[in-house]
Order: sequence, then structure tokens, then C-alpha cells
Amino acid sequence: MGISMSLDLSTATLAELAALVNAAQAAGVDPETAIRVTDDQLTIDVGVVTRPAPQHVSPVDPLRDTVRQVLGEEAVRGVLDSFITKNPPRKP
Repeated sequence: MGISMSLDLSTATLAELAALVNAAQAAGVDPETAIRVTDDQLTIDVGVVTRPAPQHVSPVDPLRDTVRQVLGEEAVRGVLDSFITKNPPRKP
């Protein structure tokens, strides 16, 4: 699907120009795309916009994440205990 974006430069504000550029970037327009100015009209014409294919992210196993968190906390507690009490580290 083609996209055409335009802005009337005779009445445009900097915020409107920035919004046009942001919209073009969000739509996936190639940064090398040429712009056209006719009279006071700035136009960006794009033939076909392509977006990168979505990447599949595997869900994290909640049990594995919990075990990692608990083991990490126990390790930190053991190190802190050994520094504070000058005792050997706790064994789980």
C-alpha cells in the first residue's frame, strides 16, 4: 500500500513539520526517500512501505525465573551475612 504525506508550508509550524517527519518514520519510510516541494506544498510519496518481520519471543518459564531469583537472593544474603557477622557463608 502506498503512502503520501503532505504539509502546507505557508502555514505550517515547526511542530507540524516534526509531526510529519515522525509519522513518516513510524510508517517505515526509508530515510533516503526524496521529498517534493511544489508551490508551498511539501510532499513525501512512498510506493510500498515494508516493516521488519515480527520476532517471536519465547515466554520465560515462571518456575525457572523464580528459582533464579531465589538463588540470586540467597547468594546476596550469604555474602552480606559473611561481611556483617564475619561468619562463614550460609549453606542453603
